[in-house]
Amino acid sequence: MKKKKISLIDLTTLFRQMQSRQWRDGRLHGEIEVKDTAMAELLREVLSEGNADAFPCLVEHGDSDSINVGDVLHLGFGSPRTSIGLVLESIEALLRNREIAAGTAEHSWYVVNEDIGSWETNSDLCSRIEAIKKLVSAFESSAALFDHRKSVLIFLRNGRFDVPISYSADTLLKFDLVAARSLAEALELNDGHSTQRREICCTAVCELLANTPSENRFNQLLIKIAELKVRFDDGYRLFAASFSFDKIRDEAEEMRIEYTAKIHKTLADIQGQLLGIPISTIVVATQFKEVTTTPGQLWINIAIMVGATIFCALLFIALWNQKHSLDVISEEVDRSEASLKKQNVELASRFSEIFNKLRSRIFWHEVALSIIALIAIVAWILGFAVFWMLTQAKL
Repeated sequence: MKKKKISLIDLTTLFRQMQSRQWRDGRLHGEIEVKDTAMAELLREVLSEGNADAFPCLVEHGDSDSINVGDVLHLGFGSPRTSIGLVLESIEALLRNREIAAGTAEHSWYVVNEDIGSWETNSDLCSRIEAIKKLVSAFESSAALFDHRKSVLIFLRNGRFDVPISYSADTLLKFDLVAARSLAEALELNDGHSTQRREICCTAVCELLANTPSENRFNQLLIKIAELKVRFDDGYRLFAASFSFDKIRDEAEEMRIEYTAKIHKTLADIQGQLLGIPISTIVVATQFKEVTTTPGQLWINIAIMVGATIFCALLFIALWNQKHSLDVISEEVDRSEASLKKQNVELASRFSEIFNKLRSRIFWHEVALSIIALIAIVAWILGFAVFWMLTQAKL
């Protein structure tokens, strides 16, 4: 027959029926009366030789080999195997386990003096430990690192700033539960300002605990959790004030004007060279003559063609440089939009038209540069055609 798996909850039903309970020498001692067959079977299983390691129990009075309804046993229960759970005398003993104090422990626990188990989530003790668990989890996102092995939050603010997760039972029972929950919820919000909230929290924690010894920092943090929440709220309000819609709108408009000027400048910078295209084309076309009419005309035609070629080459270099300038401006526009989205996605969507118009301007300026390049190529080809017709006889 398969043995029933006994949990810490099952053990607790026995603990709570013990009379004259007292914690002594690391064990829960007391007298227990076997009231029914279910209880008798549970005791037989717990006190069986095969479970001696999993459920260490000292039988001070009674026959553990023959347990029947109506029997009275004097027992001394030790803490069961860790995988089953922890049986501890007091809250102080519970909090000495840093994994439980930080809320990272997976196993169950039962505190004898408080008569409370970790599964009884409606109890004040469990509610407070759960609140600290959420608070530590929220602080983890603000800290540079959370050392789970040592249960230490590591902040970076003008150097390393350690906050070990250690606090007293008195602090646990008295800290402002509402403020702790509110702060944890604020830090876990994901509305585009998460990064700023974490930075504000990191600054508030380091400033609040700056003069506190490291081993007492988390204890003081819980004691002053309401003050920390006020500091955090004040910091966030200052950030929000600097991040108002009107200010972002003004910045976006300034950015639009600045980038528009940069885009237009890409053509303005080469305006002189652009005006030279039709002029140089006319000059080149009119200066070519047949080589038979004037002595040395062949070299004159070659010089004019070389000059036209150099002009086109310099124009292409200028056009290529301006194309790179437009690419850089396009990257700046994308980066500005990505930065705004990172801060607030909803706000960024309201300014998307500005970014789209800037991209449209960049596109059409690139088209204009391409057309100019094409015109220059056509003009050079026409010039070369005239040069070839008038000088090919001597080449």
